[in-house]
Amino acid sequence: MDYPQIEFDNRGVFFPGYTASGRVTLHLSEPMKARMMKIVIEGKAHTHWSETERHSKTDHNGKTETHSETVHYSATVPYMNGECLLWTSTDGKNKMPVGNYTFPFTFAIPINCPPSFEGFHGCVRYTVKAEIDRPWRFNRKNCKPFSVIPSSDLNMIPLAINPMTNTISKNTGLIFKNGVVSMRVDVPKQGFVPGETIQINVFIDNNSSKQVTMARAKLVQNSTYFAKRGWSFYQVDPCAMTNHGATSVRHESKQPINIAPRSKSHVLLTLRIPAIVSSFNNCPIISVSYKLHVHADTTSTFKGSLCSEFPIIIGTVPIRQFIPQTTNFASSAPPAHPSQMPSAPSAPPDIPTPTAPSDDSIPPPYPDDLNRVFSPGSTVSGEVILHLNEPMAARLLTIEISGCANTYWTKVVTREKKTQEGKSHFYNETVHYNSNVIYLKDARVLWTCPENSNIMQAGRYILHFSFSIPSDCPPSFEGEFGYIRYSVKTVLDRPWRFNKQNCKAFTVIPLIDLNKIPLTAMPLVGNAAITAGNIILKKGIVLMRVEVPKNGFVPGESIQISIHIENNCRKRVVLARATLTQKATYFAELTKVKNRHTSQYMKPHKREERRMVTESQQPINIMPHSRGHLKMSLRIPSVSPTFTTCSIITVEYELRVYVESNAKHHRRMHLDLPILIGTVPITPNPRKIAPNCRFIQGPTPTYEESIFGPSKVTPKIRNVEV
Repeated sequence: MDYPQIEFDNRGVFFPGYTASGRVTLHLSEPMKARMMKIVIEGKAHTHWSETERHSKTDHNGKTETHSETVHYSATVPYMNGECLLWTSTDGKNKMPVGNYTFPFTFAIPINCPPSFEGFHGCVRYTVKAEIDRPWRFNRKNCKPFSVIPSSDLNMIPLAINPMTNTISKNTGLIFKNGVVSMRVDVPKQGFVPGETIQINVFIDNNSSKQVTMARAKLVQNSTYFAKRGWSFYQVDPCAMTNHGATSVRHESKQPINIAPRSKSHVLLTLRIPAIVSSFNNCPIISVSYKLHVHADTTSTFKGSLCSEFPIIIGTVPIRQFIPQTTNFASSAPPAHPSQMPSAPSAPPDIPTPTAPSDDSIPPPYPDDLNRVFSPGSTVSGEVILHLNEPMAARLLTIEISGCANTYWTKVVTREKKTQEGKSHFYNETVHYNSNVIYLKDARVLWTCPENSNIMQAGRYILHFSFSIPSDCPPSFEGEFGYIRYSVKTVLDRPWRFNKQNCKAFTVIPLIDLNKIPLTAMPLVGNAAITAGNIILKKGIVLMRVEVPKNGFVPGESIQISIHIENNCRKRVVLARATLTQKATYFAELTKVKNRHTSQYMKPHKREERRMVTESQQPINIMPHSRGHLKMSLRIPSVSPTFTTCSIITVEYELRVYVESNAKHHRRMHLDLPILIGTVPITPNPRKIAPNCRFIQGPTPTYEESIFGPSKVTPKIRNVEV
């Protein structure tokens, strides 16, 4: 055994942030020429795929030629890269004596390492390679992989314990309709670990003329890969990345059933989760998520299958003390689980009883209609009311639930066109950019006419509905170049007449608890300096130090800003100003132009929009060669929270502090500090609160303020093309 052998402790499974250990063994029955022996530790994420593009080229004679080209996409992110010397020749003879060698090794695994993963278009791999350097001979190598599995505790994920319910209805058949089949699916929770069994309750109401013959469930793994055009890049820029998706069925369960027409039944499906990688999105070029698909199949030839989808979180530590909730099929609508979004963040119980508050601590008014504000992972329920004074011709009354993010803008570009004589002709063309991400899309039948009647009788109809909001939905948002909207639409299908429709929007606001986000309670400190005056006549230097007690806030709170100024110039400092700016970033792809061949995976373009949501300024008078200190307060209006969970729209906030002197040139300087806007405020330590201090909780913004932002918003748009 003259090749090095690698052995790992703990069966080769390790955790990020911990130490991996093992040993390299070597048995030599005779001396071997060698200079040294080393091990190389490597861990990286890598993606790669290729696409075929068609390109057209026109020569000076006007003849067009089309050819195909294979384009490669690739990206690499290193996580571990190091080597360690195990043995070296010390006598200069470059010989390794006979014997049995054991070289123990240890190394630390970085805390940000994603789990080991092997996919269709990429992988995350960790390896240890032992190599013997032999002079004038081939080196002897051995490489062995090891697994990295982060600890994903489902008890630390708020949405993992939430039950999930979804109802779907379909009018089966293509031209000749067979009738409506409704299916309600209940899943007791959202988070699972490998080895657990998903208990799926399926309630089927068959109002069609066909039998329901099969109920099946499958767990689908969705892996998303990002790469750049060309070969491996170690500098990963998300704005210049191209994405490629892949899905695979990890496990499936089927159960034959026989639900006769005009009858109801209940089916219990069980789906055991195999040994799979946990859900992760902490790698910039690979992410893995899971969905549960539940199907019901009928004997109808066309459109005879119903499908309901649920997001599933796969972790490594199971939920403790979980008590499944019981459901009652007797009700006409699925059970409405309580929303996770409180109407306002509540104060801890041990906060002292409040007394008279100051004017600066009074929150803005509460929303007029809290019933239209929901959080991801919660259940939305409501009712559709219809009053008919006389019978009306109608076939169906359906409700459509939709939620999507959309970005769009145009740009005028100048292009060159060659004539048959070889002359250049320039013209302007409007280029469109657009991207769309669907988060919520569902349709259900609330009412259907009796068989062969197509008449809706006079009377008052109250039809209940209920549906679940996926846990990955971003908040509602309206911007200059894009939006995130959620709405409910009712459609009354009338034969040989225009359908009657009504649409109503609702707001989604995620529960962002600042107490669970690290570093939000840490103070912010920044320094800035400027030399006042022009290039020739310098007036001196002005120094500024800005202190903010924390970097996480909620709407209704005030940012307390402490500014220290050291004026070492010959001019006075006369003004201090603070602004809170909302920075919205939009991503979109070039829309395909007619008669022009473009790649299916286009390079995303980026555009930014800046809105000043609030400001405060204060006149000051700091004399030359002196110091001054002032405090400012900036109240946060009702705005959308910070979010980066949407792939085409992100919203961030920035606090900018200005000071200005009365010099003619270079008289203003500023300092930018990042601010995080959440929905649940940071809970102060009760021991640090005075007995008569009041703790005021902030409300959620109104629907109009959440969608369109606060009043008197000043837009300032800056274009960034990547």
